[in-house]
Amino acid sequence: MDKQQFNLRGSSIDEELYIHLKHLIVEHKTYKETIAYLLQKDKDDKLGLELNRIKDEIRKEIAAEMKEELGLLKQYIGEQFSRRSFATERVKKQELEEEAKQEQIYVPDELKVTGKIEEEFNLDF
Repeated sequence: MDKQQFNLRGSSIDEELYIHLKHLIVEHKTYKETIAYLLQKDKDDKLGLELNRIKDEIRKEIAAEMKEELGLLKQYIGEQFSRRSFATERVKKQELEEEAKQEQIYVPDELKVTGKIEEEFNLDF
């Protein structure tokens, strides 16, 4: 197949590239329209790359925020487990601290027996 050089500086171009370029010229009818199309496509590609870069930065920021929030949540849950009390959104931290202060500590000697055991145990020592 005899190739036209399309005013390119290179002495030869790849067969696939030649066919693609020939197809574009036929599609756009003139060299000028083809070049304008290729330049616009290149500009769009660069714009697309810039948009993708910005999107990646935003994703990284969101991931960092989520990681920080998950760390705080993990710490909060760890504190709840260590206290063995679970606070919901309605229960505030201050209320939990007040409840902890109000809890009574029972001393076994001060407790009164309020019931009786009706079973008999036969234990030989």
